[in-house]
Amino acid sequence: MFCSLAYRDVLMIVRGLMILVVVIALGLSVAEQQLNTLTQRQERMRIIDVSRNHEGVYTMEVFGSDCSISAMYTIAEIKNQDANINIKTPLVTWTIPKYLYIDCRKELAWLTLKMKYLEKYIKQAWEIANVYLRQIR
Repeated sequence: MFCSLAYRDVLMIVRGLMILVVVIALGLSVAEQQLNTLTQRQERMRIIDVSRNHEGVYTMEVFGSDCSISAMYTIAEIKNQDANINIKTPLVTWTIPKYLYIDCRKELAWLTLKMKYLEKYIKQAWEIANVYLRQIR
């Protein structure tokens, strides 16, 4: 009942269908452009429109019918506050501080004390070196 077509015939049919789709798309875009010109609405024509909102939902509109796909799943909530950043997941909440406070008063006092000792020993070494230099002259 059905006979298989030759490769050249299938190729010709596919090519004809592709040309038909292109001609329909061009006809729709020309008709939309003419309608926009008559109504003076938007200056651009849209056959295919893909957009994404801030929630991660992709919306694709083709020839007036639309389809929505969500590509984002909520895993955590991030709050940026003045002193820290909070990352809240269903299981745990992390707090990351923005400012690090380091109390180094002990270390500074120790360094000041050592600096005084160092100044004292440098002064003694300088005096001894001056005595030796005077003896050499």
